[in-house]
Amino acid sequence: NSVRGGFSWADFCNMELPVPSIEKQREIVSEYNVVNDRIALNEQLAQKLEDTAQAIYKQWFVDFEFPISKEYAESIGKPELEGKPYKSSGGEFVSSDNFEIPEGWEKYRLEQLVDRVCVGFVGTLHSSYCREHEGVRLLRTTDLTDQGMSYFDNKFVFPDFHKKNKKSQLQYGDVLVARHGSNGMPVIYDRYDEANCLNVVIVKPEASRMLPKVVQLFMKSDSAVEQVRGSLRGSVQSVLNTKIVAELSLFYFSETTKNKADASIFSTIQENIQTFIRRGLF
Repeated sequence: NSVRGGFSWADFCNMELPVPSIEKQREIVSEYNVVNDRIALNEQLAQKLEDTAQAIYKQWFVDFEFPISKEYAESIGKPELEGKPYKSSGGEFVSSDNFEIPEGWEKYRLEQLVDRVCVGFVGTLHSSYCREHEGVRLLRTTDLTDQGMSYFDNKFVFPDFHKKNKKSQLQYGDVLVARHGSNGMPVIYDRYDEANCLNVVIVKPEASRMLPKVVQLFMKSDSAVEQVRGSLRGSVQSVLNTKIVAELSLFYFSETTKNKADASIFSTIQENIQTFIRRGLF
């Protein structure tokens, strides 16, 4: 009870604590191992799905071997090509910036394919704004991980702070990128509850144009990483800003063309990844 810590070594050694029997200890360890193995298995399954998504992205949007749509196959008078890989099946290509890209595709800046690119609250948040276990969830760069968004050690802010900082407010499907480093593990915010963020760049997808998972996969791609590194090269602080992210370039199908890649499979993969991750955590 001493403010100055008068708890003596003798008192410490004389403390009593409940110790279960060795049989009970083994039972607890066995149950723990079962849960731990289940977590590891679900993480492996989630990673395999992530690897699959990246492979499909490369195949479709880099190698241009996306499946030919029924609409496009019929428009060129070759319905038998439906579902066939575009490039290998002799699909038409046009030249753009010394690259050969599918007919009906164009070079875009990322900002042209998403709703907007913005930045969350920047700086150090005073402790008076934060709460430990209640309020509106606050996500920081430390909450962005290779396995996705971490929700275990989050801070919370008062609702008034959340309402005031509208640019930092998150919605399901937003893609978050750390401002410091390269392109800092683009992570999808996969919850429906209100949240705010600190020191991250936010890409808000337009689902009818470019799905959140496709945005994330593009930002993880070699092309995007190299563009970010090129923009940061020579920078004193190496801070990623909205301009760098917004101006990332990629080849993508135009809204008017019939020659489109049906990207709905990426949403399905992401939903399954989230399922495995949640099973692993809970």
